[in-house]
Parts: sequence; C-alpha cells; structure tokens
Amino acid sequence: MSGKSDHELILMFQKGHPKAFSEIYHRHAPRLLDFFHYLTFHGPLSEDLLQETFLKLWRGLHGFEPRAPFPHFLYRLARNVWIDHMRVKKNTERSGNRDLLESHPETTKGPAESAALRETRIRVRKAIDSLPY
Repeated sequence: MSGKSDHELILMFQKGHPKAFSEIYHRHAPRLLDFFHYLTFHGPLSEDLLQETFLKLWRGLHGFEPRAPFPHFLYRLARNVWIDHMRVKKNTERSGNRDLLESHPETTKGPAESAALRETRIRVRKAIDSLPY
C-alpha cells in the first residue's frame, strides 16, 4: 500500500479501508511530530497534539475533498490544533489569575480599606482581561 499517493489512500479510507489511514499516519506522523516539537519544546505535549490532529483527521476524512495537496491540509489542521491548545492554555491561565485575585484574604482595618481593596481588584482584573491573547 506504501506506493499509493495520499489522495489514493484517502479514497481507500473513505471506501472503508482503515489500513489506508494507518499508512497516512505512518507517512506523515514523524514530520508532524517534529513540527509540534518545534512549537512546544515539550515531548509529551507534542505527542498529545499529534494524537489530537490525527483524531480530528480521522473524524473529518470521510467528507474530505482535496482542493490542495494533502500535506498542506494536514499542516493547516495541525496549526489549528496548536491554536486551539494555546487558546485553552491562555483562558486557563487567565481564570487562574482571577482565582488568585478572589482568594487573596482581606486584611483590612475598616470599610474604607475594604472598598479600596475591591476597587484595586476590579482594576487589576480589567487590566488582565485587556491583555492580548
């Protein structure tokens, strides 16, 4: 099966031959893993992103219609997986910052200090929320 083009393997997979997907995986996974290593410098995360990319490919390949060379499509998919990962990471970090602000114990001496502390927290929260993704 290794002599077949990506397009032929995709057509075989669409016709119900799962071994064609295995060939696609073994053909492209090493370079795609290098791509994720370049982005993350973290082996386990790179492997997770690779797995997520091929899982999305598996789910969407049945309706795939080639408009560009398959590697272009695959790397676009991988790039989108990376972007999704970074969005989740940024949102998690931001909500973690918000939790830190909310969990800081108040050690004020009166209502005026409490009000000032609340206003400071609001300003800090707004500043954090205004940071670019």
